[in-house]
Formats: sequence, C-alpha cells, structure tokens
Amino acid sequence: MAEAIQTGMLYPPIDDLLKKVNVHKETTLGSKFALASYAADRAKQIVQYNVGIEAGQLDSVAPLVDYYEDEKPLSIALREIEQDKLNLITDAPQ
Repeated sequence: MAEAIQTGMLYPPIDDLLKKVNVHKETTLGSKFALASYAADRAKQIVQYNVGIEAGQLDSVAPLVDYYEDEKPLSIALREIEQDKLNLITDAPQ
C-alpha cells in the first residue's frame, strides 16, 4: 500500500521550512520572506513545466517529489524544500 502524501496548512511545518532557508548563519531560522520568495519561484517553474508538457516542450524541471495530479504547485515546492531536494543559493556577501 502506498504511503499517503501529507499536505495542507500544517505540513510541512513552517519552522522546519524556515531552517532550510537560513541564509544568515547567525540566526536559527531564515526569514519568511526568503521562504515565500524561494517557494514562489519554484512553484512558477513547476507551472511552466506543466504547461510545457501540454505543449510538447520540456524546458523546465519536473517536480522532484511525488505529487497528486490536483496538488497545487506551491505545495509541491514547499515539500521539495522540506525534503532537501532544493538548495537556496544567494549572492549575498559572506
């Protein structure tokens, strides 16, 4: 039996996601803005991938986690971040 994918407002937990986008090493958690921007950019890529599939073009990266057909791109992006499938790279000075 396949394991159910947890989705919704409580999964993945916001505190876990904020740790994944911690671009300032002196703090424990990353900013909510960085998380929202990062997830939104990836969600746009997932939408472009889905549109490209319908048009017969493959110029975007497919979702990196299992997902339901009717699952929102932002939910998929947040689960990719939570499962360490993506890495946030910044050009901020070190």
